[in-house]
Amino acid sequence: MEVPRDPDSVEAVYDWASRFTAESRHQLVAIVGYHWPREIEELRIRLLHSKRQLIAVLGCQGVGKTSAMYALDMSLDIGFYSSVFTPVKDKKASDNPCRQVISLNYTDLKNHGKVDKSTSLQFLELLKPYTEEVNRMLRLRKIRNIPGEVSLRDAEILLGEEKCRSAMLAALLKAASGCKHFLIDLPDYSKTDRRSIVKDLDHIQTLWRGMMSSPSVQTNLVLFVQRETFRDHFFFGKMDMVTIPPFKSQELMTAYQEKFQSYRPFKEDALLQLSQLSRGIFRRYLQYIKLTIDKWRAAQKPSELIDTTMVESAITKEHLLQDLDSQLTELFPKNPEARSAAIEIINILQKNSDINQKSIAEQLTLPEYRLSRIFERLEKGGHIKRKKIGLEKIVTLTTAN
Repeated sequence: MEVPRDPDSVEAVYDWASRFTAESRHQLVAIVGYHWPREIEELRIRLLHSKRQLIAVLGCQGVGKTSAMYALDMSLDIGFYSSVFTPVKDKKASDNPCRQVISLNYTDLKNHGKVDKSTSLQFLELLKPYTEEVNRMLRLRKIRNIPGEVSLRDAEILLGEEKCRSAMLAALLKAASGCKHFLIDLPDYSKTDRRSIVKDLDHIQTLWRGMMSSPSVQTNLVLFVQRETFRDHFFFGKMDMVTIPPFKSQELMTAYQEKFQSYRPFKEDALLQLSQLSRGIFRRYLQYIKLTIDKWRAAQKPSELIDTTMVESAITKEHLLQDLDSQLTELFPKNPEARSAAIEIINILQKNSDINQKSIAEQLTLPEYRLSRIFERLEKGGHIKRKKIGLEKIVTLTTAN
């Protein structure tokens, strides 16, 4: 019987898998063990040789857009980060490189009044120009009975939210115009909340126009955008697009192995099964790893490696249905039976990478004509691919390899 070598390694895996978002894993470790998709590596090289580019990085929810932004930030500005984390006693007088990249989560930018800018690495380059602009506005207001020196927080309260937003825009223009790359991670908006999306894009477009109004500015602007919301705004039409596709199953396996130097506490086929069930979404992969370890511990089998039976017990049809529901609801908005059948189809295809359409119909006891309509929508949504071999229609998952 195989036994996990190091109990502490299970805790390390569990801690990693419990941090579903890049923010919870912390920006400083995003590049450590980051598995670079080919599209993001190509973008990194492109940015090194580009000026005044406007680029949108698209990806579905949970695929790793924020991690990609953090990894690009640290890779493009490695001199700055090396200086920041070099112990003071080891620093030379010349070790003070200028910031080459500004990366921001747009939600934090909108809520900057609630963020402690003095301790936030995101606002490091913005703190000085923002403070100067706030103080300038405060002097123009000529408010009586204000002491000569007030804290930044007090100044923000005196100015009000709207004026502070204008001050932050001015600070952004000044800071971003002096760096090589400006990266903005947009939030995962509700698909029904078009007003927020349009409002945020209007603000960013104003910022972009302000930056490009000066011929001396060489800054690239890169937006990280949820693929499902990339529509209905003319600003999108001005952007070059880079898409982060869902990871292939083997890529998820490789990312795990590179980080932990083995597949433990999983058997290789069990981890492969988890990667296939995740459908290429990294966040979902982490969630499924955590759920499976929880089930394994509850079964009190710490001396055994996690096998496919344990995975099947932990990741139920209900989990799969819940995780795919938002995607499948768009394909089958008024047909819950078809959504349930779509889940069954995906389950079958995860166990059989290539299978003919008739065989699936027999397993689901559904008429082939009815199933054909479901296949058409799944193919349109990018979940499956179909090809004709002789008289048979062969169905394959898009991320099966």
